[in-house]
Amino acid sequence: MCKFIKVIFFIFTYIRELAKSLIQGRLQGFERYFRQVMGDTFSYYDTARFTENVYHAYVLGLLAFLSDDYIIRNNRESGEGRYDILLIPMDKGGNGVVIEIKKH
Repeated sequence: MCKFIKVIFFIFTYIRELAKSLIQGRLQGFERYFRQVMGDTFSYYDTARFTENVYHAYVLGLLAFLSDDYIIRNNRESGEGRYDILLIPMDKGGNGVVIEIKKH
């Protein structure tokens, strides 16, 4: 197997574990995977301006492969506000996820 395919497989596996941690409510695992992915791919210059927009788009892209099992909604109004990302399980017994990204 060529090195490029091995790298892609590793990245896919890592992102799948990141998403599984999130939808299973294992937030410490999600945070660990997320910090690793962000640390490996982002620089200060990527997030110096428009931090929320950069993270929002990045997280949305990371979770896009869940679309076989989840309805993914983005920046929609709900109740008295607006969420950043919403994952609605197609299996009604699954966990839904609401993601709100904030700069601090």
